[in-house]
Amino acid sequence: MKKLVIMRIYNNNVIQAKDENDIDKILIGKGLGFNKKIGEIIDEETATQIFIEKESNDLMNLINNISPDIFELSSEIIEYAQSLLKTKFHNNIYLTLTDHLNFAIERQKDGIKFKNMMLWDLKRFYPEEYAVALASLNMVELKTGIHFPEDEAGYIVFHFVNAMYGDDTHLSQQITKLIQEIVQIIRIHLAIILDEGTMNYSRLITHLKYFAYRILRGERLEEDDDLLRNIKINYVEAYNCSIKIKQFIEKKYNVDIQDNELLYLTIHIQRILRDEKKDRIVTEKA
Repeated sequence: MKKLVIMRIYNNNVIQAKDENDIDKILIGKGLGFNKKIGEIIDEETATQIFIEKESNDLMNLINNISPDIFELSSEIIEYAQSLLKTKFHNNIYLTLTDHLNFAIERQKDGIKFKNMMLWDLKRFYPEEYAVALASLNMVELKTGIHFPEDEAGYIVFHFVNAMYGDDTHLSQQITKLIQEIVQIIRIHLAIILDEGTMNYSRLITHLKYFAYRILRGERLEEDDDLLRNIKINYVEAYNCSIKIKQFIEKKYNVDIQDNELLYLTIHIQRILRDEKKDRIVTEKA
């Protein structure tokens, strides 16, 4: 275990320490600074997040310019979100979310409100992240007494999603936009109303997140030609819809869509079609 010397205690969850090479580090962890004193020795492994060199300097500059309570609140939200979403965020969220919360609280006090134009899509495409973001706003209200409109939950969702994609804001925005476009193609091409409350719709959106991520990053899947041939024969309507999506993406984003992507996309669209046909039969019988 690496032993560090505590140089500063920001709050119960954040401390600054030096290693044996005199390098400053910021350590984050629940209760990490509780009952600790400057000069004490602490094990590096007890921290859940460690920032060194430039990251450490950026974080220290932020901490020195905001209330320690804001950083502690931000850290609690991040740990809470990672636990519920079962993911590990990029380290930079400790900088970006903390800075965002600090600014959001300041402008809310000043009566300045921003309209989140992507709120509706974020709620539809990232329902789990959105639920955690709403809970995060409750945490903020309990700590600060400040109530935020749900538009703010959308901004927090973006921080979660960015942190999942390696803190690439542009990529997360592209992914959300591409999902929106694909859903619109499915709705128009098949002339159906998508039931967003079904399990198959939820599975489709989950698949589209990873599909869009792979497409925009140029990643590829292993091929399965035999299965694709069967899919073409058995799921003609859904496959034709996938071809429409492929043509749109290749034209607009200038990327090639491999056949195996069509295979999985077709399977998810077929499930949506099956749900729609079941609903139609039930309605006709009624």
